[in-house]
Amino acid sequence: MARVNSKVEPINISLSTLTTAIDMDAPIVVNTDYIGFNFTKLASSDIEQQRESKPYPLLRTKNYLILIFGSERPVDWILFISLFIDLTTITKIALGGRLISAANQSILDDIKILLQQACHVNSVLLRDTLLNQKSLLTANDICCIIPAHIRCLIVTIKDMSEAKIVLERLTHVASARFYFDHTPCCDEFHQWFESKNLSYQIEPSSVSVRRKKISILSNKQNVGNKWIKLTDNHHD
Repeated sequence: MARVNSKVEPINISLSTLTTAIDMDAPIVVNTDYIGFNFTKLASSDIEQQRESKPYPLLRTKNYLILIFGSERPVDWILFISLFIDLTTITKIALGGRLISAANQSILDDIKILLQQACHVNSVLLRDTLLNQKSLLTANDICCIIPAHIRCLIVTIKDMSEAKIVLERLTHVASARFYFDHTPCCDEFHQWFESKNLSYQIEPSSVSVRRKKISILSNKQNVGNKWIKLTDNHHD
């Protein structure tokens, strides 16, 4: 048995039911917001039994995907969860566990593929399930896996210097929260935050950062109460 968590009510689904014919126009579950997979409790044999692809996912309408990993990388886990859900319906993903905090390269490569397939995701959380767990994730690790459609990022990272690099490189991220295994010292970064037009809030073990909205000046000029467009007309 694999346990699938639902915000509305817990649902237990036998993996063998995937072989049963399902009406394409009648999703099994529509009244749920999230689905979670805990790979620390899901046996490799369960995943192996479901290697055969299905024409459509078991659960069609989902918004929030939660994935918890143990100390070993599950084989073909992206294919496995794709049997249950349509990744293109997901808008928020949370990933945690030892493999995440240890910056395991194989799982990071998998996450990069997952986020590319989940093309409508705008919010990503990368954090161990244990509070204040020390993380080996670097700025380069994070920047390599976060695609351009992500707008909100929550992550446990080594230190504030690494967080600064993330903000410099991932300019498409509008808001971020960085967790640390210590109280961050941002005094030396205050001027840098201001120069980048970033607002920030320091908490005991995290820093929240948001990009301030900037009024973009167009090539228009106000004349009286009217706007006129300025053009460059060159005459020979």
